[in-house]
Amino acid sequence: DNILTMVISTPLAALCRELVGLMAHAIESGAANAPGQTFLPFDIYLPENI
Repeated sequence: DNILTMVISTPLAALCRELVGLMAHAIESGAANAPGQTFLPFDIYLPENI
């Protein structure tokens, strides 16, 4: 039906692991020392991949 051309997916396990790590770092070092931006791996799904 050509409804979607591409889907970007962030794996839930990687997202949760990074979130817990950032929260632990903020508790140990203070929120001001936490990184301002985090890059997570992602998967791109195209009709050709499925």
